[in-house]
Amino acid sequence: MATTLSPDSDVTSHHPQWDGSRTKLFDDRDTFIILRSCDAQDFRVPRVYILMSSPVLKGLVQAATSNPSDVAVIPDARAPLPLVKMSDRGTIVAFLLTFILPISPTLPPTDQGIMELLSVAQKYEMSYVLTHIRGSISLRDPPFIRHENALQVYSLAQQYGLRYEAARAARITIQFSLTIENLVDKLDGVTGSSLRELQKYHQDVRNHLAIDLDAFRTSDASVVLKDVDCLSIAPSGIPSWLDDYIVAIINTPLSFDPIIFQKALASHVGTETQGSNPDAVHGPTYV
Repeated sequence: MATTLSPDSDVTSHHPQWDGSRTKLFDDRDTFIILRSCDAQDFRVPRVYILMSSPVLKGLVQAATSNPSDVAVIPDARAPLPLVKMSDRGTIVAFLLTFILPISPTLPPTDQGIMELLSVAQKYEMSYVLTHIRGSISLRDPPFIRHENALQVYSLAQQYGLRYEAARAARITIQFSLTIENLVDKLDGVTGSSLRELQKYHQDVRNHLAIDLDAFRTSDASVVLKDVDCLSIAPSGIPSWLDDYIVAIINTPLSFDPIIFQKALASHVGTETQGSNPDAVHGPTYV
């Protein structure tokens, strides 16, 4: 027999709005479908919201409706209700429903919970719900994916098949080196396969930078930069400080800082305008 929804302590402690009214919404006697989680939590929800949110769940609902054995008998229901069995934990299903039903959306309190929620929405092909979840994530302060947890989020994204989150986390890891010395206190929860993928990504970034920046050095850059009349010119025809900066970026992509670069460029142009030695102004500081 189906059980009555009773949100566990993990859900209730992180759902400020999860009170009796929300339980009544999920247990309304006029609803038409029951979603049963893998840990036997039942959610009585309006059929129309489920059908509209996911083509995968729509197929499961239609199959349950046509199969007399896929029903749950609820004591206060007027008739047995179609039962859809889900392979997901009740805690995550509860959070997922806050992004499907017309109630305030709530994200799980942990990074892993958020990634699991995204993976479940992706599994059921809930494009609108995914957008809704990611919109809520984007409003977080501090940001969900940041320097402190980028490695862990990347590993979780790889585990759950979330390419969008994996790409965002990977871009943030460019800000630091993946050497053993630098990672000694940052590898909790990071799998070896994820770390190898990140190292490959970093190498690919350096390879592409080398190609693009070398093309810049051999292009008409010297003509474009003719106003930067430095005394020291590299063989490529561009100022030596800029050539050195390009080499530094190729070797260490995190050394690029557009603000520092613009200030350095302005300083060189400015010193030339004032008639002083342009090369007296140092190039960008590598960070």
